[in-house]
Amino acid sequence: MTNLYLRFLRLAKALDSSKNCLKEIDATAIQLLNEVAVMHFDGKPLTVTQAMELHNIASPATIHRKLDELREAGLIDLVFEGKNRRT
Repeated sequence: MTNLYLRFLRLAKALDSSKNCLKEIDATAIQLLNEVAVMHFDGKPLTVTQAMELHNIASPATIHRKLDELREAGLIDLVFEGKNRRT
Protein backbone atom coordinates (compact mmCIF):
# COMPACT_ATOMS: atom_id res chain seq x y z
CA MET A 1 0.00 0.00 0.00
CA THR A 2 2.80 2.45 0.84
CA ASN A 3 4.47 1.89 -2.52
CA LEU A 4 1.21 2.61 -4.31
CA TYR A 5 0.71 5.84 -2.40
CA LEU A 6 4.27 6.98 -3.06
CA ARG A 7 3.80 6.29 -6.77
CA PHE A 8 0.60 8.33 -6.63
CA LEU A 9 2.43 11.23 -4.98
CA ARG A 10 5.18 11.12 -7.61
CA LEU A 11 2.62 11.12 -10.43
CA ALA A 12 0.63 13.92 -8.81
CA LYS A 13 3.77 16.03 -8.52
CA ALA A 14 4.70 15.37 -12.15
CA LEU A 15 1.20 16.28 -13.26
CA ASP A 16 1.25 19.46 -11.21
CA SER A 17 4.51 20.55 -12.81
CA SER A 18 3.15 19.81 -16.30
CA LYS A 19 -0.01 21.91 -15.93
CA ASN A 20 1.54 24.71 -17.95
CA CYS A 21 1.72 22.62 -21.11
CA LEU A 22 -1.83 21.37 -20.56
CA LYS A 23 -3.22 24.91 -20.49
CA GLU A 24 -2.47 25.14 -24.20
CA ILE A 25 -4.30 21.88 -24.98
CA ASP A 26 -8.03 22.07 -25.72
CA ALA A 27 -10.74 19.48 -25.04
CA THR A 28 -10.47 17.94 -28.51
CA ALA A 29 -6.73 17.39 -28.12
CA ILE A 30 -7.26 15.90 -24.65
CA GLN A 31 -9.86 13.49 -26.06
CA LEU A 32 -7.41 12.49 -28.80
CA LEU A 33 -4.63 12.09 -26.24
CA ASN A 34 -6.88 9.78 -24.22
CA GLU A 35 -7.49 7.59 -27.30
CA VAL A 36 -3.77 7.47 -28.08
CA ALA A 37 -2.95 6.58 -24.46
CA VAL A 38 -5.53 3.79 -24.21
CA MET A 39 -4.44 2.22 -27.51
CA HIS A 40 -0.77 2.48 -26.49
CA PHE A 41 -1.55 0.88 -23.13
CA ASP A 42 -3.31 -1.98 -24.95
CA GLY A 43 -0.15 -2.52 -27.02
CA LYS A 44 -1.75 -1.21 -30.21
CA PRO A 45 -0.22 2.21 -30.91
CA LEU A 46 -2.20 4.26 -33.41
CA THR A 47 -0.86 5.24 -36.78
CA VAL A 48 -1.59 8.77 -37.94
CA THR A 49 -4.02 7.32 -40.49
CA GLN A 50 -5.89 5.40 -37.79
CA ALA A 51 -6.05 8.49 -35.60
CA MET A 52 -7.44 10.54 -38.47
CA GLU A 53 -10.26 7.99 -38.80
CA LEU A 54 -11.56 8.88 -35.32
CA HIS A 55 -14.49 10.84 -36.74
CA ASN A 56 -16.24 10.83 -33.36
CA ILE A 57 -13.53 13.21 -32.09
CA ALA A 58 -13.06 15.62 -35.00
CA SER A 59 -12.45 15.90 -38.72
CA PRO A 60 -9.27 14.34 -40.15
CA ALA A 61 -7.69 17.77 -40.68
CA THR A 62 -8.42 18.81 -37.09
CA ILE A 63 -7.07 15.53 -35.74
CA HIS A 64 -3.87 15.97 -37.74
CA ARG A 65 -3.47 19.49 -36.34
CA LYS A 66 -4.17 18.26 -32.78
CA LEU A 67 -1.57 15.50 -33.18
CA ASP A 68 0.96 18.20 -34.04
CA GLU A 69 -0.08 20.22 -30.97
CA LEU A 70 0.27 17.18 -28.71
CA ARG A 71 3.68 16.39 -30.19
CA GLU A 72 4.87 19.98 -29.76
CA ALA A 73 3.68 19.91 -26.12
CA GLY A 74 5.76 16.78 -25.57
CA LEU A 75 2.73 14.64 -24.77
CA ILE A 76 3.14 12.20 -27.67
CA ASP A 77 5.94 11.06 -29.96
CA LEU A 78 5.80 10.12 -33.60
CA VAL A 79 7.69 6.88 -34.12
CA PHE A 80 8.47 5.48 -37.55
CA GLU A 81 8.89 1.75 -38.09
CA GLY A 82 11.64 1.03 -40.58
CA LYS A 83 11.48 3.19 -43.68
CA ASN A 84 7.70 3.44 -43.58
CA ARG A 85 6.98 7.01 -42.46
CA ARG A 86 3.24 6.27 -42.33
CA THR A 87 3.56 4.26 -39.10
